[in-house]
Amino acid sequence: MAVYIYWGDDEFAIEQAVVALRDRTLDPAWFSFNFQKISPDHPNGLIEGLNLAMTPTLGIGQRFIWLRDSPLAKRSQEDWLIELQRTIPSIPYRDWE
Repeated sequence: MAVYIYWGDDEFAIEQAVVALRDRTLDPAWFSFNFQKISPDHPNGLIEGLNLAMTPTLGIGQRFIWLRDSPLAKRSQEDWLIELQRTIPSIPYRDWE
């Protein structure tokens, strides 16, 4: 599973890049099953995103989880690094390329 981080002040350009990536990643027939967008207001958005990443995709294509305006940078590096190290090895992976 690939992880992409888009960072910066140009929200329009970030949204365009995310939509283009989402459209390349997801099969249209399985879009609603494999796409989740987590709001910045979600109290545990990072953990929710990592938990969703551990669930296998349905149908064909890949899973796409968008942590919109993630508070990742606002948390201490140690907190989210621990979560990433714990979760990433458990994420199911299918090589579609």
